[in-house]
Amino acid sequence: MLIRKLSLVGALAFAAVSMVAVAPATLLASPTPIAHTDAADWATKLWNTAKAGDEPGFRALLSSFPAEGATKPLADAVAKLREHYEQREKDRAERMEKSRAEMIKNVEENKGVSSLAKALVSAMELSDIATDKAAVLRDEKVAALIAKADEAAHQAEAAGQWLAASELFVRLQLLLEDQPAGVKYKEDSERVAHRLAMLRMYTPKRLWEMQNQRRIESDGKPLPPYNPAADDYSKKLQGVDARMVVDALTRSAFDHVDMADWGRILRGALDGVRNLATTTDLRETFPGLADQAANAQLLAAIAEEEESVRKSPALTQADCDRILRKLIAVNAKTVQLPETVLVHEFGNGGMDALDDFSAIIWPHEIARFNKMTQGSFVGVGVQIEFDETSNVRVVTPIEGTPAHKAGIRPDDLITKVNGTAVFGLSLDQVVDLITGPRGTNVSVTVERKDKPTEADSPKKEIEFSLKRDRIEVASVKGWRRSGEGENDWSWFVDPQEKIGYVRVLNFTETTSDELGKAVRSMQQEGVKGMVLDLRFNPGGLLDQAVEVSRMFVEKGVIVMTRNAAGRIEDPRRAQGDAALSHMPVVVLINRGSASASEIVSGALQHYGNRGDIPVVVMGQRSYGKGSVQQVMNLRGGRAMMKLTTSYYMLPDERIIHRKPGAQVWGVDPNLPVEMLPQQIADSLTLRKNADVLLGVGNEASPDPDDLINKNLDLQLEAARLVLMAKAHSAAVDQANADKPAR
Repeated sequence: MLIRKLSLVGALAFAAVSMVAVAPATLLASPTPIAHTDAADWATKLWNTAKAGDEPGFRALLSSFPAEGATKPLADAVAKLREHYEQREKDRAERMEKSRAEMIKNVEENKGVSSLAKALVSAMELSDIATDKAAVLRDEKVAALIAKADEAAHQAEAAGQWLAASELFVRLQLLLEDQPAGVKYKEDSERVAHRLAMLRMYTPKRLWEMQNQRRIESDGKPLPPYNPAADDYSKKLQGVDARMVVDALTRSAFDHVDMADWGRILRGALDGVRNLATTTDLRETFPGLADQAANAQLLAAIAEEEESVRKSPALTQADCDRILRKLIAVNAKTVQLPETVLVHEFGNGGMDALDDFSAIIWPHEIARFNKMTQGSFVGVGVQIEFDETSNVRVVTPIEGTPAHKAGIRPDDLITKVNGTAVFGLSLDQVVDLITGPRGTNVSVTVERKDKPTEADSPKKEIEFSLKRDRIEVASVKGWRRSGEGENDWSWFVDPQEKIGYVRVLNFTETTSDELGKAVRSMQQEGVKGMVLDLRFNPGGLLDQAVEVSRMFVEKGVIVMTRNAAGRIEDPRRAQGDAALSHMPVVVLINRGSASASEIVSGALQHYGNRGDIPVVVMGQRSYGKGSVQQVMNLRGGRAMMKLTTSYYMLPDERIIHRKPGAQVWGVDPNLPVEMLPQQIADSLTLRKNADVLLGVGNEASPDPDDLINKNLDLQLEAARLVLMAKAHSAAVDQANADKPAR
């Protein structure tokens, strides 16, 4: 059975970039006012201006708000947003100057890769903040930095300094992602990332040593001690064999959306094995790689097969099978790697040649993969993170779960799982230790301060014996916690003006039901408009994206696909029972909105632009992940694969997906509202802390109203004002309609 899912694979990198001198006077110049008669006329124009994407016009309206007919809440909201826009521009100008100065200072320190890496971060921040990003790259200081970092990155890779090379290549890619050079640096980044992934799999201690050295060079602080728990690669590769790899690559050759040919796939597979043979730090685990003569024979076999692939006019599955078996035979006579290791990297290399989202899901990865798009999993029910000293900290337990019932609290530090120390493990490794079959027991040991508010309070160690159970994870959250339950939320960002607010964290099996309950609760309290926050939503289930869209769209196509042959297929349509088709909605998106969230925002934007529904999309351009991955079992049933087989198309036949070198992708908001990097970081921190479950030993949570009052979330603040304006305009229209005729 084919399972169709949408998800953002891997972490989204938000990098800040650099800027050149842009005169603060230019940034702060007031736009030309727009004429209007009274507050109702102004409010109508504000909504229409936001919908039309007229950002200068929007700011002009903020500067010319009329007193006549205005309510105090509306007037106050306008004044506050205008002030916060002005403050953003002042902060932009100040931060630009600092970023450029920091970039120059780091280059002049001339402390090798560490200085260049820091300088690139400053350059990235400069570019991210600048209103003219092209001018940043024309800056002679930035251009010189790029040239110097390019040379250093290639030298580092040649010397086997993989972390240093990766750091520089990734930052160069992010700085130049909209330029042709960005494609080249992406290839460089992926090549070195493959080497690092192999270190993480086969020689994790060596990777830790390299990371520790880089940390000390960068800021003088060492990493936590190395923890070997859960690092046995041989256990992870149990069940891997040549049959599943050939099966995966064969399906890729036939079904990939870009009609991938065998030549491309096999060149990638051979590159994967070459990276394995030439990553010198693997020699500690695989001593045969240190035998120069043996290694040379393996590399010669790889080169010979590459040449045969290049010359062959027509390649088939038989060639794939033959090449893999030849490499297995040569390996057995030369470097003598475990066969599963060679097969694993041959498969990874072949799939990597396709796109960023196609991959083999190896046996040890299946459980974690299944958690990505399901609304439930088996565990104990704690959300965890690293604190500032790399301890595993409980953010919050989830209501009704074993952890919650047992008394685990926010800010507890998890120190052991089943007696195994977790300090030094990755969060994924800790999750793997905690989770397991339903009904089985797990011991979780925590450290807890006697007095949470005192930094030097003595700590006590508590051991909890918990029985794993199915954990239901909410995918929809509101504005403010209203009780001790996981689903107890106040759904109003502005209770007085009846402006609702919902965040969809991802699209799981229960998302549309959760959203429906939230909306019904708001409707019972007289909601007049709603913010649908899809920022940092990485995607999830296609069916749920369609169901959510159907709540707003009465008729028409929601989404469709385009296959490798260019045919449009599988249109998903509205079904005529859209309960929210008349509710004014502002959808918030940003660079963290991907996949299913792009389908929802793109569909609602299309019908909003047509005038069918009162919807405006605001924020920043979305990520651009609009490809269909079909998930299927591989031969033998021990592994799966996900393969990109088509692209999603919005109702106007726009393709969301961002291809290498593309200039157009994703969903562009109607009204762009920029947030500076520090605003984004501060808003995420406050929102996370405000979401902590009440009544489980935590102190008073932060007030989410500070997101607006303290200028931490300009996008949300602008969305609230636009909805207030829409409600004001509607109220005036209704009042005029209710007046008796004369």
